[in-house]
Amino acid sequence: MDSIIEISFSRCACQMISAVNYHVIRDDDPYRHFTGVGDSISISPDDQTIIFSYYVNGKQSIYKADIDGKNVSRIVVSKDEQLQRPVFANDGKHMLYLAKSANGVNELYVADENGREVKKVGPADMHVAAAAFAPDSKQTYYVGMDAKAYSKLYETGAENEGAPQEDFDIYVVALDGGHNERLTTRHGFALSDLQVSTDGKLLYYSSFNGEKQEVHVLEPFPVGQCSVFSICKS
Repeated sequence: MDSIIEISFSRCACQMISAVNYHVIRDDDPYRHFTGVGDSISISPDDQTIIFSYYVNGKQSIYKADIDGKNVSRIVVSKDEQLQRPVFANDGKHMLYLAKSANGVNELYVADENGREVKKVGPADMHVAAAAFAPDSKQTYYVGMDAKAYSKLYETGAENEGAPQEDFDIYVVALDGGHNERLTTRHGFALSDLQVSTDGKLLYYSSFNGEKQEVHVLEPFPVGQCSVFSICKS
């Protein structure tokens, strides 16, 4: 298994640089029999290790390897969910990833850098479209919407057909699960691709307005113990 993945990794190195979104396996999913690199790659802060998602006969799990593609190992696997979009924390000691269930809903998980001490974070009734660690590695920002509402879109295929998805908002959750805060209120349409600046002062995300994809930047302003976000560029 590892040798196959190493060969695929070396041949697909360029493709792995950019994230490609795949959907959970169902009858109309062209990736239901796919074996190869999944949706994203993340490089450790010391540039020595990578984590990435990888398909084997349509089943997506999280793998870890040296930066040169050697010493590949599967570190997180699920019987019933597709595991995708792994991201290293800035401390190099944690990672996050999304687990997609059969109804299309993504749940957010965190683990240590070896895929152990796995823990679900965030509300149980939330579909997570994208997530990124805060620079302190103690909390995670994520784009989410009501899980039941998204599941209905997924069941009809409407999530791929430009159907209105205006319930996405940006949230922040502590890794210990003790704090979950909504930072925007019905802020945009189909939010995705969330990124955090290295100093933690800006959040970047993309939004589809029905005609084109736009990139937005949010700047936090502390107000008491809360963080209020406003658009500073779009």
